[in-house]
Parts: sequence; C-alpha cells; structure tokens
Amino acid sequence: MIPDKNISKKFLYILNNAKNVLITSHLNPDGDAIGSCIALSYYLDGIGIKNEIVLNNLPSDSLSFLNGFDKIKTDTDTKSFDLCVVMDLSNRARLGKVSNYLDRCEYILLVDHHVPDEVFGDFRIIDSSAPATTYVLTRMFQMERVSITPQIANALLIGIVTDTSHFRNQNTSAASLAVAAYLMEQGGDLLEITTKTLERPKEGITLVTYAYNNLKICSHGKVCWTSLPFSIFESTGTDESHSEGIVNDLLNISGVEYAVIFKETNPGFIRVSFRCVPGKDVAKVANIFGGGGHVAAAGCTIEGNLDDVMPKVINELDKCLESTV
Repeated sequence: MIPDKNISKKFLYILNNAKNVLITSHLNPDGDAIGSCIALSYYLDGIGIKNEIVLNNLPSDSLSFLNGFDKIKTDTDTKSFDLCVVMDLSNRARLGKVSNYLDRCEYILLVDHHVPDEVFGDFRIIDSSAPATTYVLTRMFQMERVSITPQIANALLIGIVTDTSHFRNQNTSAASLAVAAYLMEQGGDLLEITTKTLERPKEGITLVTYAYNNLKICSHGKVCWTSLPFSIFESTGTDESHSEGIVNDLLNISGVEYAVIFKETNPGFIRVSFRCVPGKDVAKVANIFGGGGHVAAAGCTIEGNLDDVMPKVINELDKCLESTV
C-alpha cells in the first residue's frame, strides 16, 4: 500500500514499540538498500531501540564512505527479534542466507518501491511509483514530523541519488528532486555522495579497458554488451565492485537502447547487469532469469559459462525489441 498519513502513523507506531529490531535488505546491496537500512538504524538508535543491520554480504567498498557503513554485518548471534524491517526487496529469496533469520522474528514489516514478485510479511508498505525506498522512508518521516539528523539525511539521500542514476533516469521527477533538496537542507551532502559514487577505483581501469575492447553492438545498433571473464578478475586482483559504472557508460553510446554487462565473478556464475533508455523495460528480462530490479536498471545471476549465457540473454533482449517495434 502507498503510504499516507494513516500508514506512516502505523509505521512509526510499530517501530516505536519494538524492543529488538532486525534490519535487512537484498543480497548484493546497492545504495538504496544500505541507505534505507542505515537511516532506519540511526532513527532507532535515537529513540533507544536496540537494532542490528544484517545482510547476506557486505556492500561494495565504493559505498564505505557513508556514515553507518560499519553498522552492517553478515551474521548475528541474536536468537530472537520482536520486529524485522525488510527494505528494498520484492522477493524473499533475494535475502540470501538472511532469509533464515526471518524465522527468528515475531513480526515482519516490508518497505519497498518495487512491484512485488512475492507477498510476504505482516505489514507491507510499497510505493512502486517512488524512485527509491529511501524516498518512501523520507516521505513517512516527513508526514510524522520526525527530526532528521545529518547522518539520517545522508543515508536517505544516497538511495535517491543512486536509484535515479544521479538524477538521469526515468525515475527522476519534480517530487524526487524536491525530496532530495529537503534532505540536503537537513544536512545531506549531495556533493560528497555524487563524487564518491561516481569515482572509479584505479584498480578498475584494466577492467574498463578490457570491457571496451570487447564490447559488441547488435540489433541495428540498439543493443550494446560486453563481458568480463573470471580470468580478468583473477589476473588483475580485482572484483565486481571495480567494474561499477561500465554498464552505464555503454548506455551513453548514441543509438543504444539496451546495455548489458556479463561478469563471471566466480567460475560458473555470471552476474548480468542491464540498463535501458526511458520507454524500455529490462526488469522483465531479468525476471526471466530469476533476477529483478527496476524498469531502467535490473540484474540477475545465471549459473553457466559465458559462451552459453550471453546468447540466451541477448536473444531475450532481441525479443523485447521486436515486441516494442
């Protein structure tokens, strides 16, 4: 349900009456996932409620500048929680190993902005028109006149910035810009967030070079894709975090409507990241392969080798092109 004054009031009531809260989000967490988790954790700290952020895996080091990053862990010894708040998640399976911890929780609250693949939880707050989960959280805090500290503001702002691709994709609206401006007024540092999240580590230049040298353009110039085999990660001592931003660069090529990068992060497992221009939809392609995401940005993980996986995915993108002609 889309949050209104009644929903935001119930949301705060549930939080304020909890004693021990588990906060979590999807595996391979992005800026929106960790921003919403950290913002909520700081809010609970401020009202004296014990809480833990537990994720399947740690986020990319590129997000480590954010205050509260050190709150995130990948395991817990706590035997029970009276409340679990799940952020930015459309499918329970995307919690990874943290899904098992939900059995320790008496009540599950979900806050998200995706169209859900699966209905779970005791109370769900979902606004699929929102640009980010941190946007949904901010609006509820505003409706309930919650005092937002600079730490909370920064965590909320990073979700909006990253999920709108730095205010460049179709999720960008007058409303999202207004909320971002409000968070800046509360102490959110847009300059730091933009600078840090667009930085490319020195170690990643080799990956960028390899990706550009091996990119392919097909489907009459509308699909651009490239790949990074496990061997290049292994030989350069890099990991997936060093390849961030490459798929966005591919979409900037004139005439390209769909951009894809295939990353063999471990032998036999291919991480696929999709981007598309406004009016197209990559989420439905990611869903075919068990992934998910947004209309303009999505991803999935496919078991297999690059030579088998790549043509299957490109074939599905070709079908999308045919259906939208």
